[in-house]
Amino acid sequence: MLIVVTKNFYELLGVNRQASRRQIRDAYRTLARTLHPDTRYSGEANSPAYSADDANKMAQVNDAWFVLSDSARRQEYDRSLGFGRSGTEPQAVEYEQPIFYSPSPFPWKGMLALLVAGVVAVLVFGANSEAPTNQPDQLLQSGSCVVFDGPAAVSEVSCATKHDAVVRQLIGYDMTCPSDTESFRDRQGMGTACIDRVQPLADPSNTG
Repeated sequence: MLIVVTKNFYELLGVNRQASRRQIRDAYRTLARTLHPDTRYSGEANSPAYSADDANKMAQVNDAWFVLSDSARRQEYDRSLGFGRSGTEPQAVEYEQPIFYSPSPFPWKGMLALLVAGVVAVLVFGANSEAPTNQPDQLLQSGSCVVFDGPAAVSEVSCATKHDAVVRQLIGYDMTCPSDTESFRDRQGMGTACIDRVQPLADPSNTG
């Protein structure tokens, strides 16, 4: 299907050029859910059919996410539009006139002792605290670990837990996965996941 892009990817997602990846992700997720066939076409008698225009918009949104979600692809895209990553000229910074006061006695020794105690406390707390566990955000991308979730669908799980496959790339619904991968629908409705299955570990009890 021919995809006609009428806006640049930032305008398409409704974000500015300085948007963070999380802001871009949230904008993409909102649009994808709005344009998804399950949302646009309920199957009831009076519901509108899912048109070619809807499919084209969904494909454009998927392409925008594919480019802007990856830092390297985003930088290359920014260069193709003729501006740097920020996309704007540096803004002037206003400074307030400093106010000078006459010297006054200050308990330097006491403040230095408190500062040292604070640093020691932070170091001890950091050494004894457990590192936070990275939890999946259910937004599939290259390298996401997934489990099979219903007919022809996958959901993201932590790579530290048991998983069935790893996502090689996430593509639009009208695109085709590489021949050496398998295609599954993203349970969150964000596109088609091209996956590589994880080989099960051999059972040591079955050795000859």
